[in-house]
Order: sequence, then structure tokens, then C-alpha cells
Amino acid sequence: MSWAKRFKGLLSGTESRKDREAVEADEIPSVADTSTRGLVPGVDIDAFDELGPVIRSPREKAAAQPLPPSPATSEPPAAPAASSEPVAAPPAAVDSEVVKRLKSAAKRSTPLAEPDAAARPEDADTVDLEGRLPDFMIREKETLALDLFARGQVDEAITRFRELLEIFQANGDRGGEASILANLGCAYRSRGDFARALYHFKRGYQLDTTLADVDAQVGDLLNLAGLYQIRGDLKLALETCSKAIELAKRLSDRGLEAFARLRWSTINLQLGDFAAVLQGLRQTLDLAAENPSVRGQAIGGLGELYHLMGEYDYALRCLSDARELLLAASQTGPALRIAMKEAEVLGDIGAFDAAWHLAGSVGESVGVRLPDDRAPGQVAPIIDPEAGLVLADAARSAVLAVMGTLEHWQGRHQHADEGLRQAQECFSACGNPRDRAGIMLTRGAVALSRDDSLTAKSCGEQVLEMAGDDPLLRLRARLLLLDAASALASEEESSRVIETHLEAARVEARKLHLPEETWRVHYVHGKWLVRQQRLQEAYAALRDAADVILTLRESLPEYYSRTGFMLRHDRKNLFVRLVSLLRRLGCNDEADNVVRKSEWPDLARLAADESPAVQQSRAPVSEKSRGGQVL
Repeated sequence: MSWAKRFKGLLSGTESRKDREAVEADEIPSVADTSTRGLVPGVDIDAFDELGPVIRSPREKAAAQPLPPSPATSEPPAAPAASSEPVAAPPAAVDSEVVKRLKSAAKRSTPLAEPDAAARPEDADTVDLEGRLPDFMIREKETLALDLFARGQVDEAITRFRELLEIFQANGDRGGEASILANLGCAYRSRGDFARALYHFKRGYQLDTTLADVDAQVGDLLNLAGLYQIRGDLKLALETCSKAIELAKRLSDRGLEAFARLRWSTINLQLGDFAAVLQGLRQTLDLAAENPSVRGQAIGGLGELYHLMGEYDYALRCLSDARELLLAASQTGPALRIAMKEAEVLGDIGAFDAAWHLAGSVGESVGVRLPDDRAPGQVAPIIDPEAGLVLADAARSAVLAVMGTLEHWQGRHQHADEGLRQAQECFSACGNPRDRAGIMLTRGAVALSRDDSLTAKSCGEQVLEMAGDDPLLRLRARLLLLDAASALASEEESSRVIETHLEAARVEARKLHLPEETWRVHYVHGKWLVRQQRLQEAYAALRDAADVILTLRESLPEYYSRTGFMLRHDRKNLFVRLVSLLRRLGCNDEADNVVRKSEWPDLARLAADESPAVQQSRAPVSEKSRGGQVL
């Protein structure tokens, strides 16, 4: 099947059409139609990952019900040895509502097994007549650890979690031990210490498997899947998440299954399987009718998918509704992340005033000031900065990253680079490779706009190294490298980059069935061939790129007309270069024919000037901008 038919099928398929009809008919539920019931056993606590880890109270272990034995499945590989002392790291972002739910869960206590003598406190008043640490003291320790984690004091929370782990081990309470292992994994994950997080998640999963606690196993598997996902090991993440879905189905727990399917959908979005994403998000919405947090994030996922497919109107509608739903449910972290995606889409279609206003509202909420004269009117915070929400550096970095992208798209490249540099420093401390990769793509594009091809090449190489199994991230990194190749001073290095990445980019673009990325591969190759003075070959490459765009216009006119401001500008630049090259080759009749069939009245005038610097100066934004889009 050709990419055109495949892409058309995605845009007009059953699921896509149903979702668009639901949007148009206002069938996305209002806040009043949903309850605020939280997931059992966990809640979203990581504000700027698509889904947070599942943190739980040890007190929930008593309620877990094992299932009958099921067909054998492979367990995750053996865990690595734990490191010694943890390093300092930024705090995590947790909603105040999460703290309330965790405290409530911690109060549901059950008697603990008698501890060993070595585990007893020295103070005789702290033990009961049987030599056991009183249960209320265990609850206080749990509540304190969770409060510290919620306030972003992750190092102190880890210390308290380790004390609890020793207590449960001494008491022989293996269920409590498994819960603390999961919470330690969440704490290490929030500070970017993925090796230790993986170690504790695996230990907890193995212990829960031994206890036949299927409910807890689902949370463990989701934690593992999320960790594999942000590390770029998407195939293992998908396999692990599928196990979680099967276990949740056996439990008949619609809330857990909805959360698992939402994670499954985000992984498939990274893998570029849009049909699977649509299916997964629809199933999530069906299962999560009573959970506004999961439902809001699923609607937001639809918005991100529509944006990637060029359905800008539907993307903005879904993102806006998701933001309002999550804010009403006190899920401020996910709501702010959705808001930043919404600002990016607004910028993508050229609605820069609205984009800056929304970005400024989020920035005011997290301590990031909007640059002067960027948004008209007064900008108010989207949430109360004094509401008690302690946000991690990752939250502020996300705001800086989107603001830097908007600066770049509007041609203010120096401001863009300054903001993106700050965002990259914060994300580097947080340790999330996906976030850092998105910022580095944008910094690479800014570097190209400033004629710094070496920095652009370095950014592309680092992103490619971080991409893992993510095909879209790999493709965008290769596009950045190919674009940088046409400006490198060293002919030898320029040729090496082309030879290394051109064919791989073509293959990845075909596999993903993304026509916009397909024509960009031909386009950057054509620009490099022009520099090499291989004009006939350059014409063939630019003609191939133009043919993809013309096929889009003819076969998918509605999609073509809806695409954003930035994308339309980049298409226009391609045709400017094509007509200019035809003039150089003496093919004036064909050049005139291209001009007549084009949609741009000023195409002939722009193509008459063969200076790329002049052509770029006339453009409102750089033609390289799309290569650095925030992911």
C-alpha cells in the first residue's frame, strides 16, 4: 500500500471519523458528568511525563486479592546491583490532591507481623506489650515519607522509605516491603536515577509475583513500562504494558485497565502506529467513564495524535477540553503539560498571540516570566501559584522549551537559544532523555538558522543516540543531520553525513507513512546536491519532494488546506528552490508551468533571487524550523 493510501486511510478511518464526530457533537464529557474517583492502587504523580509512576501505600496490600494461576509469562530480567549513595537531584512535581489520597490510603491499616529484636526501637515507650512497633507509628512514618515526596524533598523521602523498608523486612511483612520497593522506584525515577528505579521496580514486581498479588503486579508492570518508555526501549515497554493490560482484564478492574491502555497508547504514538493509538485511546475512554484524570489524558492524547496528523482544529479542541477536565479534577501537573502542547499547536498554525498568552499563563504558574511584549493584555496564571503545588524543574523547563520554540518560529533566534539552553540545563538535571531530545532538536534548528552547522550536527548526533526504539525521533534527528550536511564547511564530513543517514531516513519515513517527513528527506538531499553542483540530481530530488506535496494536495485536499502556518511556509520554500533551480538549468518553460500550478502568487518573484540569504530574510520564520519541533 502506498504512503498516500495509508495516510488517507488513517485520516478517514472509522475510529478517526468517530472521534472527530464526537468532538463536533460535543460528546466529550463535561466535568459534571464525571466522578473524582482515583485509580487503585496508584495515581499520577509525575507532572511532565505523559503518565506518572504508580506510587502506593503499603496499607493497601491487605486488600489485594490473588487470582487463580495463569499461563506462565516471562518475568523481567534480573535486577542489577544497587549503587551506594544517591546523588543530589531536583524535586518531583506532585499535586496536593495526590497527597490527600495517599494519606487516606495510609490510614487503612492492618496489624503487622512481630519484628525481630534487632529491629525494635531503643525507647521502650515506642513498642507495645508484645514488643511490636505500634501500627500508628508506622502510619506516621508512611505519611511523613509521602509528604516529603509530595513537597519535592526526594532525598529525605528516600531516607524515610528505606527506614520503612527495614521495618517491613524485620516484621516479615512482605506485602509492605513490596509497596515500599515500588515507592522507592518512583522516588528514584522522579530524580532521573533510572538504574536504581529499575532495580527497585523489578524487586517489587518479583516479590508481588511471589505473593500472587495480581493487583499490585499491574502497578509494577506499568511502572516498568513507563521507565522503559522514557529510556527509549519502546518494544520492551509495549510488551510489559501488554502484560499489565492482560492482568487488569483478569481482575475485571476497569480503572486499572484504562490506565494501562492509556500507557499502551502513548508508547504506540512514539512507535508511529497511529491506528493502534486511535484504538487504544477509544478503549481508554470507554473504560474510564468515571475517572476524569485518565479520561482527560486520553482526550489530550487524541489532541497530540491529531496534531501529528495535521488535524489542527480537532487537536486544539481536544487539548483545550482535556486541559479543562484535568484542571477541574485537580490534576494540575497533567493539565499544565497539555496546556503547553496546546500553546505549541497554536504557534504551529501561526496564532502566536494566543500561543504566547497560554504559555505565559502556565509560566506565571510555575515561576517563569514571559518576555516583554510577547502577549497582548494581562497574563494571569492558569493555576494559583500559592496553591501548594510544588513543581519540579521539569515543569519550568517545559515552559522554557515551548517559549524557545515560539521565539525560533518567529525568527528571534538569539532569544530562542537562550531560553532553550536554560530548558536543556533543567531537563539534563531531571534526566528524562525524551525531553532533552526534543529541546536539542529545536536547538539544532536554531543553530542552522544562525549558520552554525557544527552545533546543529552535534545536536542531531546526540538526539540520534538518545532515540532508542523511537522511529519518529530517529527520523527527525536524521533530518536535522541531513540539513546540517548542506552547510558543513568540510566536503568530506558533509558527504559522510549524507551517506550515513540519507537512506536510513528514507526507510524510516516510508515505514511511518508520514508524507510531510517523506518530502523533507528529498528536500534536504536536493539542497545538498545543489551545493555539490550536481544540478540534474538536485532537480530530481526536489522534483520528488514536490510530487509528494502535489499528491497530498490532490488526494487529501481537506488535510492539505488545514495544515499549519509553519508547514505551509516550508512547502513554499521547496517550490522557491525548485523554480530557481529550473531557471539555472535553462528550463524556463517548466519553471513557468510550476509557477502557474502553484498556490503562491509571489513564487516567481521569490525564485528570481537565487541568494538563499535573501530568500530566508523575506520569510517570517526559518525554513529549518520544522526539523526542531518540540516532541
